[in-house]
Amino acid sequence: ITELIEHMTHGGRPGRLVHVSTAYVAGHRNGRVYAEDLPGADGPFNNTYEETKARAERFLREHMDRVPITVVRPSIVVGDSQTGRTFNFNVLYFPIKLMYRGLLPIIPGRSSTRLDIVPVDYVCDATLALGRDPTATGATYHLTADDDAMPSLLTLSDVMGTADDDAMPLATFAECLTTFFNDGLLRGKAPIRRPRIIGPLAWRGVRWWLKRRLKGRPRQQFEAFNIYLPYIMSDKQFVATSTRRALDKRVPYPS
Repeated sequence: ITELIEHMTHGGRPGRLVHVSTAYVAGHRNGRVYAEDLPGADGPFNNTYEETKARAERFLREHMDRVPITVVRPSIVVGDSQTGRTFNFNVLYFPIKLMYRGLLPIIPGRSSTRLDIVPVDYVCDATLALGRDPTATGATYHLTADDDAMPSLLTLSDVMGTADDDAMPLATFAECLTTFFNDGLLRGKAPIRRPRIIGPLAWRGVRWWLKRRLKGRPRQQFEAFNIYLPYIMSDKQFVATSTRRALDKRVPYPS
């Protein structure tokens, strides 16, 4: 850290260290999550990714009084807000592919679970703006879709229209995708059915049955899907009020 300080203050102009963390550094919990919230070493965490991100944040907080540091926490990053273009089809795109192919008839989770999804251009623009803002030094910011208030359930028209918050319930997310895919289907192809959402207890039985039945690549796809379970079985609301205030009108959240 001493070498870092010397490098950043070289020439008399202190630079800025912008650390890209994750909103899911919050670990295994439900409810509202603020940017200042940070679990201790014992978590609990859902995986080593969350654990190591939290460890890095704790380390940086110990040195914020000596080094100009800003921490940003994106949630689930997807493609460009205008075109949808992406170079990475991991994370959320995997279950979307399964849904399009009709291979995801059921989804484990809770209908009210909010999926916090942010476009990559917003994350990049917000990160650069905060990194150049002197008042953002020593602070942590959520780069998330959700703000301080979130309705318990959005309708499809809310999500496709002018809702203030884009963190949408799991049920609405499935409805949006099904509608979008069916509107663009080739003539003669059967429409895609919206996946049914089942609770944790029912999912245990389905999981036990599928693990006994599936072999080869279907088994691999099923096991890969289980990576996402902690994020659809819990319900977090990432409060981003301080981020909206810091960015003001410089980087508006895309509609």
